[in-house]
This record gives sequence, C-alpha cells and structure tokens, in this order.
Amino acid sequence: MDSGLAAIIGASIGSAVTLLASVVTPWIRESHDRRREAKERRQEALFNGIRDVLVATGTLMFRSGSATIEHSIELHEALVALDLHLGANEYAISDLAVQTATLVRSSSAEAPAAIAAIQFILPRWRSGQMKIGEVRATFAKLTGISVSESKVS
Repeated sequence: MDSGLAAIIGASIGSAVTLLASVVTPWIRESHDRRREAKERRQEALFNGIRDVLVATGTLMFRSGSATIEHSIELHEALVALDLHLGANEYAISDLAVQTATLVRSSSAEAPAAIAAIQFILPRWRSGQMKIGEVRATFAKLTGISVSESKVS
C-alpha cells in the first residue's frame, strides 16, 4: 500500500471516530443527566412525603374533637402520597407509617414511641444511613412493636 492511500484511510478512520464521538458523547451525557434528575426528583418527593407524614402524625396526636377528622384525612393523604413514591421493595416504610398512624388514631399509649421511632427511622432511610432491611427491626427495637409485612397482591 502506498503512503498516500494509507494517509487517506487513516484520515477517514479518524474522521469517522470523531464524528461518532461527537454524536455519542452528548447522548451519553443527556442520558446520565436524565437519570440524575429523576433520582433528585424522587429524593425530593420522598423528602416531602416523609415530612408530610411526620407532621400529620404529630399534629393528629395533639388534636381532638372535630379537628381530628380533618387531620385524619390529611394524614391519610400524606400516607398515600408517600406510598406513590416507594418502590416495590420499600413498602416496609409504608408499613411503619401506617402502623404509627393506626396507633395515633386509636389514641394508643404506644403512639408517642411510634412517632419518635418513625421520626428517627424515615429520615435516616431516605438519606441512605439505614437500609430498607433494617427499618422493621429498628422500629421494633425502639417501640417494642413488631410490624408485619403488608400483603399486597
């Protein structure tokens, strides 16, 4: 092969690689950005859901009379909103929140301990300081209450 042909082939390969890189690199970057943004949106939604559940649970604990119905509805809405952002393997979070809500609604003597437990557990789970597999055991350790797994079909 003569040097002229080798130069043309080399330039063609270099041009093709450059063109491919200029097309693929932005696509990879956009894909990465979309995943990062989706993760950030989910984290924000979980933050808001957890905050709303904690506030609604605590508020209901100290209400009585007709205000109780309104705050029960707010708590139910907060639980549903949180549920919508949980993955299939994260329903232990919902189970703890529902158990706590049930204790609060029934004015159980265990309600304050359950509220304190979810105030400890939920933010730590969301921030990655606690694994999903640890939340039930931690709740039971803090409250003495065992929470069974929800049966979703």
